[in-house]
Amino acid sequence: MRFAERTHFSRGEWTVVLYHHDCPDCQAALPKYDALASAPSNSSQRSRIVLVEVPPFGDQSPPVGFTQLAKLSPKHEWFVQAPVEITIRDGIVAAASVELPSIQ
Repeated sequence: MRFAERTHFSRGEWTVVLYHHDCPDCQAALPKYDALASAPSNSSQRSRIVLVEVPPFGDQSPPVGFTQLAKLSPKHEWFVQAPVEITIRDGIVAAASVELPSIQ
């Protein structure tokens, strides 16, 4: 995955959500992640959320207000069931789930 240079997965906890632009389950899940990302938190270590679009890409941005967006390289063939939630803690993948535990 290639992310913006300012995104540092080596520190803290990150929730990465892989999605397809034309997937109905993905489109239903994205607003829930948006609400989670914008919810007030008392913790300075709260989980940060990044949306990652899987090719082929759509023409429009996701219908949410995320500031952390990325795309997988279209130079590769990706096989992934979407949406999928990946938890990264201090640079290490700690969990991956199609059950979307953060929004259930």
